[in-house]
Amino acid sequence: MIVEAFDPVHEVGLVDAVAQLGLSPALRARLEAAETQKRELENTMATKLPTVDAAVARYRANLMRLTEALASDSDRARAALT
Repeated sequence: MIVEAFDPVHEVGLVDAVAQLGLSPALRARLEAAETQKRELENTMATKLPTVDAAVARYRANLMRLTEALASDSDRARAALT
């Protein structure tokens, strides 16, 4: 994985070095790969996180199914309560 822990002390030195020397082809490639990975992770997070409304709706549906299951089988409901 390209993304590594952020270390502000070393980043300042890295930024200064890049400012003085410019980007080498290898560094440019690693930065582009890291930026691509960051965009992919952001897109994944944006599409996979449910909204609050969706989570509440799913919770309610599960609760209704549970209520119906317990109501239809009284022996099982009693066992679940003890």
